[in-house]
Amino acid sequence: MSDHLATFTKIADAIKGAKEILLIAHQKPDGDTLGANLAMANWLRDEGKHFHIFCVHPVPPHYQYLPLWQHVKSTEDELQEIPFDLVIALDSSSLSYAGAEALLGKLKGKPTIVNIDHHGTNPHFGDLNVVDATASSACEVVYRFFTHVGGHVSRDMSTCLLTGILTDTGGFHFSHITPRTFEICRRCTEAGAQPESIARAVYDSST
Repeated sequence: MSDHLATFTKIADAIKGAKEILLIAHQKPDGDTLGANLAMANWLRDEGKHFHIFCVHPVPPHYQYLPLWQHVKSTEDELQEIPFDLVIALDSSSLSYAGAEALLGKLKGKPTIVNIDHHGTNPHFGDLNVVDATASSACEVVYRFFTHVGGHVSRDMSTCLLTGILTDTGGFHFSHITPRTFEICRRCTEAGAQPESIARAVYDSST
């Protein structure tokens, strides 16, 4: 955990120094990759940072309540012309799984790669890696990043984070659920996230 905290600090420093940031969600996006990316996007916006979000596939309709979901783009052309300083992959066990290998090879310059994930199979493909296989979700890891760097976790960010935790635990059916997981859920709810609305949107509006 201490290693993760040191890396969180390095990631925060990289974000502070970056002018153009690319966030990457994995292909066939689920609640965790979207929640983690959009929570980060909301935080970057509040910090006055310029960002883009890439995903090979579009955001499914039942996740289109997530704040800033419209910023997720599936086309590479415009991104290839932007001189990104920093690329942050969230919830991707590998760049090939993310579907972003080809895009990264076409980007101008050589941006720093940040890899934030919770899959034990992750090969630590980034220049900066936080891979915590004990976490319930990438959103849990991202929440800990925010609290470590002293970031305010807003209502919109909490909605994104709670979505990722709810969906990646299968509605709290799966393993890797700890007291820490429920504590984060409590804090997200206190910040304004509405668990019942999220559950209805995710589970009652799709087959």
